[in-house]
Amino acid sequence: MSRWFRLYDDLVNDPKVQTLPDDLFKATINLWCLASKNGGELPSNSDIAFGLRVTIERVTEILTELNRLGLVDGRKPHNWDARQFKSDVSTERVKQFRKRNETVSETVNETPPEQIQSRTEQKERADAQKIVFTEEVFEEFWTAYPRKIAKGSARESYRAALARASPEEILDGVKRYVASKPDPKFTKHPASWLDADRWLDEETKAQTMTRGPWKPFDREPEVEKPPADERKAQVERALKRTASGVIA
Repeated sequence: MSRWFRLYDDLVNDPKVQTLPDDLFKATINLWCLASKNGGELPSNSDIAFGLRVTIERVTEILTELNRLGLVDGRKPHNWDARQFKSDVSTERVKQFRKRNETVSETVNETPPEQIQSRTEQKERADAQKIVFTEEVFEEFWTAYPRKIAKGSARESYRAALARASPEEILDGVKRYVASKPDPKFTKHPASWLDADRWLDEETKAQTMTRGPWKPFDREPEVEKPPADERKAQVERALKRTASGVIA
């Protein structure tokens, strides 16, 4: 049976994937397809060789290199369980829905089937959003976050944050936060950043203070003073006028 699996759209910016040689890039995508068909696990090397149309020796080389690069963990694609959900397969949902409908009594006051289906789909969508915490997805966040402090508290805050956002959304928020170049002295603790849902912040550019050329303070213009001899003469004339009864 053919099925879809999730592929994150930021793959185009993932250096580990984008720097792969062409043949290894193609093999990686095909391995994900095989893992999807095999319940998230890679099949035997002989099955992989048939699926990739290569020799078993080449399969061993491919898996060794992808494990080294962190794109495969043993026999499972890296972070597969966190990004793929069983709810993506609708066959079981349809069976359960039909079974419930068979037990519903056909009365005038019964709930219409379309309402039952709507409520069921809403519940399943909500369940699908409950991402299971794994140490791998937390380590991706921890590696990307610019301040490494209180890892235990950050782990618990990250676990709680997964009920409100996906690992990709949180990681994208970290990238925007790093791009804003926060002052190292004021970079938030990772737990505080997560508790405040800061991955929702819009991108901001680093702000720096700019100053123009230095200018001296404005001062009152200095009044030119007359020479000392002139000032002395002015005082003597004032005294004579005062002595003679003339008001200056």
